[in-house]
Amino acid sequence: MTDPLAKQRRGWFFYGCLATSALLVASLTLAFLGLWYFKQALDEFTGTRPIPAPVAQVSAAQGEDIRQRLDAFEQAIRDHRPVAPLVLSADDLNAMIATNPRLEALRGKLFVIIQGSHLRGLVSVPLSEAGLTMFEGRYLNGLAGFALSLDNGALGVWIDNFQVRGKSLPKLLMNRIRKQNLAHRLKPDPHAASALDRLQALQVRDGKLVIVPRPD
Repeated sequence: MTDPLAKQRRGWFFYGCLATSALLVASLTLAFLGLWYFKQALDEFTGTRPIPAPVAQVSAAQGEDIRQRLDAFEQAIRDHRPVAPLVLSADDLNAMIATNPRLEALRGKLFVIIQGSHLRGLVSVPLSEAGLTMFEGRYLNGLAGFALSLDNGALGVWIDNFQVRGKSLPKLLMNRIRKQNLAHRLKPDPHAASALDRLQALQVRDGKLVIVPRPD
């Protein structure tokens, strides 16, 4: 008989890591508090309408293929079995967002772009989702650049830069945003911590996200 709890945990780590991007709503909103009294700047970098990020068109077969690849890799590292690095394209990541129920909150809000060693995303987020009514009806639509790190099992995901209509956010604002590790929610979770301890590196290279397991 299949253990339903084990089935639920399978693939949790990778979907959970991607879902940390949803925390950019809170990160950006808290940073925007610094501009609340500067209405001109607020008006310049936010809008009254969302500009939804594209949602990948993925067949059921494609969605199942990426799910099986993720499950097989994660099961191998949990079992301490040798496995090749997992290589994910932007198409793979966008397929995950489009097809997995656990990532439904990101649909229309994040579309991943990988160019060379740069991980970016088209973003459209309502600032009010962080629970601050003062931003009701304001949306941040733009292009975010992400920085990743993995050091002794500690995952870091940061917004390194953000452009709205081709213009970078003010330096003061970006300094606040860069301090927010979007992956902090994973730290206390034992399943995520266990999986992270079995990884050696997280790299963005040649237009791909490469997840390298520790050699046993």
